[in-house]
Amino acid sequence: MRVAVCIPSYNEADSIAHVVGEVDRGLDSTFDRRKCTIVNADSGSTDNTRGVFLKTPTRCPKLSFDLSDEPSGKGRNLLHFLQWSVENDIDYLVTVDADIISISSNWVSELSSPLMRGEADFVVPLYQRNRFEAITTNHFAYPLVYGYFGVDLRQPIGGEFGLSRETAEYLLERPPNDPTIYRYGVDIFMSMHVLGAGLRVMPVSLGRKIHKPTFPKMARVFKDVAAAALSVAKEYRFSPTHDDQSDAYTTIDDDEVFPHGDSIHAMFSEARQKALKLIPLYEGWLAGSVHDLQAGIGSERPSVTAEQWTELLAGCVAAAVSNEARVRDVAVQILPVFLIRAITFWKEIDGLTAQAVDETLLAQARMFRRRLAERSLAA
Repeated sequence: MRVAVCIPSYNEADSIAHVVGEVDRGLDSTFDRRKCTIVNADSGSTDNTRGVFLKTPTRCPKLSFDLSDEPSGKGRNLLHFLQWSVENDIDYLVTVDADIISISSNWVSELSSPLMRGEADFVVPLYQRNRFEAITTNHFAYPLVYGYFGVDLRQPIGGEFGLSRETAEYLLERPPNDPTIYRYGVDIFMSMHVLGAGLRVMPVSLGRKIHKPTFPKMARVFKDVAAAALSVAKEYRFSPTHDDQSDAYTTIDDDEVFPHGDSIHAMFSEARQKALKLIPLYEGWLAGSVHDLQAGIGSERPSVTAEQWTELLAGCVAAAVSNEARVRDVAVQILPVFLIRAITFWKEIDGLTAQAVDETLLAQARMFRRRLAERSLAA
């Protein structure tokens, strides 16, 4: 039995040693260290990330891939790792992001044990996060996966995963059909293909997730995730079966500190202007009146409700899946409304308990699924 843990990186010299240390302890306490490999796939870091990785003392063997000659991106790193794992008969694969501050050694066991017991083909994380983080997850990736496949997969772009070799082989048989999959779109690419194939998926609790701030790159991450997700959705049918009685996961912590005060106003103003210019396009996606959406965006206190967001997102998905629009164009076009929805949501949850916030996100995902069903995507 051979096990490998991949730590994809780009300029994470300040955090990778900590991650390597926890991964090494987790492997050494769970497996025969001689059959374990800690793999770093690096997209040409300029801060000596690879050097730090290689110098970090470990009990388990280490291997580093320098992918600086290829187009950079997390997806490029992970797909290279999958290919290497299959070629080297790795039985169980684990991926861990290089900037995770809150990682502990037990994450390795949590992500790999269901694979070893034969209970899952793909293991996904459940984290607790600040209610103002995980924006792309909360308002796009989670409702899209729940709505399209009928599966309550709370963290489809979490970054920490466990895969069997057979799952890795399946993913490698699906060549990326959009460049964004080589970047931040790789997590949703893997999650949606696994769900589309009907493979066994198991969530595991990893506690609180703390990592480098993602807010500054939120728009870039969203465009990659959205384009990748829509490109994969085109390969599968909308699932007419689902469990609408699932309870909300506990994924929100009790921290109510809003960390984005200095950035939100400029982002809000720019998103509002762009959204108003795109109203004629949105009218086509909605296949009807765009008055309520336009009124909400154009008001003195612009807002996008869950009802408006899920209806527009359903129209966006329908347009992309039916080949009426290019997925990368759609991802850019829906971004302004996505940003306004995120800001509106932050205002809506002011004063709510963590459990109530989770229930609100589940209700939004269920609402989106109903919107998709109304568009007869199952036909």
